[in-house]
Amino acid sequence: MRVSLAGLVLAASAASAADSAQSEGGEPASGSLVVIESHLAPVNVSATSERNEWNPRFSPDSRYLSFERREGAAQAILIVDTEALEAPPIRVSSMRQEASSIEAAFLSLGVDDESFNTQLSFFPEGSRFVFTGNEGSGIYRIYEGGMGAGAPVALSSESKEDGHPALSPDGRWLVYVSARKGVGKLYLRDLSTGAERPITEGDEMDLFPAWSPDGTSLAYTSGDNDNHDVFVIRGVTGPTPETVQLTSWSFDDLRPAFSADGSAIAFYSSYNPAGEDKVWSIVAAPADGSGPKKGAALAERAFAMNVVKDPQVGPAWLPRGQSLVYARDLKKEFNPIYVVDAATKEERRIETGTRMNHDLVCSSRGVLAFRAQVASWDDIFVAPLVKMP
Repeated sequence: MRVSLAGLVLAASAASAADSAQSEGGEPASGSLVVIESHLAPVNVSATSERNEWNPRFSPDSRYLSFERREGAAQAILIVDTEALEAPPIRVSSMRQEASSIEAAFLSLGVDDESFNTQLSFFPEGSRFVFTGNEGSGIYRIYEGGMGAGAPVALSSESKEDGHPALSPDGRWLVYVSARKGVGKLYLRDLSTGAERPITEGDEMDLFPAWSPDGTSLAYTSGDNDNHDVFVIRGVTGPTPETVQLTSWSFDDLRPAFSADGSAIAFYSSYNPAGEDKVWSIVAAPADGSGPKKGAALAERAFAMNVVKDPQVGPAWLPRGQSLVYARDLKKEFNPIYVVDAATKEERRIETGTRMNHDLVCSSRGVLAFRAQVASWDDIFVAPLVKMP
């Protein structure tokens, strides 16, 4: 039987058609949360025994979903074709010996590969990608690969400490972090020519580059081990880029992410009203830098409190409106999932029947992917979340 996310989306939409126009009390629902499914039936797409999987990432067209699987000290990247969920995931990071069977490939048995691979970023068409890997050597570089394209090829062979690759929406540009000169700085590479240049400078470490939807701006964080602030580079691929600082306070800000329309940037922040240690929130700031950079005015822009901080993937915007989906840090309730409107702070709990939810991402078609615990091991789940027109 062929199972696809497209089929799941149609089934979910049909099942909830009567509910989409009304709230639980029978009155018309208000705000952007009207388009959210409240009860999900997630599908496990990575189930393996005694393996942990995490860091799901959708391709821009939503067809492919990557995730990472830990294998002792090594880590592999696998990809699921969402149009054929019954098929086993495909291993796309380096593989030095072929597995003896489909089952062995699925379980990574008989594979001599001690490499550590992470942080995959898709090209627009989804069948090609870049990622961070070390080929088992401890030297981290950026690699380019493709579905059925053979062994991945190193793009940044001149450096030994590279990571956090991020492809531009049009696929022409690659931004990544390189510590080739001692501290992590951002480098911009023109994939059509191979030419590259540093786009940040200074003594602070720059991390988590994220492109705006139109490909003209880049958000990132800069700081030390204890504190990071959020910055945006406007006109990042042009001759005169401009850097704008979005936050400047004592709280740690991580993993900026642009909204679908590019008007706002959400990020994790160690700010919380009670001033408690290791309690995180999600804050949204105007992407153009016009908002407050610190103090009570910026604190007022925190719209989700006590969240599970997932620095591998960052805050998960929905493909419509100004809402995000996140996991609340409530261990007794197994980290339940919520959707929140960044403008109104209206929230809705999403029932999934899963435990210890982390690493939430939402595709351009409104499909949610996340990791959850099954018998003490973490697997990757998917479910339609947003009712798309």
